[in-house]
Amino acid sequence: MQIAITGSSGFIGTHLVRECTRRGWSVIGLDVAPPAGDEQDLQFRQWDCMTDPLPDLSGCDATFILSQSPHYRQFPEQAPHLWGVNVLGTAKVVEAAAAADVGWLFLASTGSVYVPSLEPLDEEAPTRRSDPYAASKLAAEDLVALYPGNATSGRFFTVYGPGQENRAIPSIIERVRTEQPVSLSPVQGENETPGLRISIALADDVATRLADMAEMAREGTSMPDVLNIAPPTAASIRSIAEAAGTALGIEPVFEVTDSMREGDFIAQTSRLEAFLPGQWTSELDGVARTINEAASSIS
Repeated sequence: MQIAITGSSGFIGTHLVRECTRRGWSVIGLDVAPPAGDEQDLQFRQWDCMTDPLPDLSGCDATFILSQSPHYRQFPEQAPHLWGVNVLGTAKVVEAAAAADVGWLFLASTGSVYVPSLEPLDEEAPTRRSDPYAASKLAAEDLVALYPGNATSGRFFTVYGPGQENRAIPSIIERVRTEQPVSLSPVQGENETPGLRISIALADDVATRLADMAEMAREGTSMPDVLNIAPPTAASIRSIAEAAGTALGIEPVFEVTDSMREGDFIAQTSRLEAFLPGQWTSELDGVARTINEAASSIS
């Protein structure tokens, strides 16, 4: 197979490049930044989706749109970059993919498009455009839905793993490591406080499923328009901290906040499980792997 990946040097992109080259595929990487590692089997092309012309996707069986603006919390000062990367960049790839007759187009969207809820969120749950990041991703989904061929908007929840920085899971691990309190927000009527409940997915597991989906699309499978991508069971801030404590040999310290939480971040994944069943790395093993591989890279 030949595939193209925009955002190939990012966190999920790096894992997907590794998985696809492991399968012996020809991989074209498109990003403003070169890959951090020595990806010898990657055909890297520097590409700025905001200023460069359409990429050449000729011969690609699948194209993954993984690039996104890192400035999703800086609105309105970074609105041009947020919408430039997330929306204009998507529009360019959709046009290029249509011109090249790419077999399957995949957009990395997010579970943040849903209205917050304490219940698991399925693909038909209400969405919101009041949040700038969510609005940009929904606009990108609208563009992908117009693609004349097979296309999927995959809504990731919390993807984590070795090499990730400045995100929820690494922050929890660091607080446990440095014996700082991990904050837990309660909900009225809970007997205990697990804190925010979230669906977490190890990046290697996500990359495996994306590659499996590319193979299915090439074999002629009709792909879902929208798909939550996460394990079927959820974690919590408490359980993640406890998994980190087990791996580090440190007893986590918790503090319950005064503010009540209004929602969790849990994916309802029955559509994914029916379409692409498979095993996910457990929370305990995934957090341990994240910690151990980080320690190995430092030593």
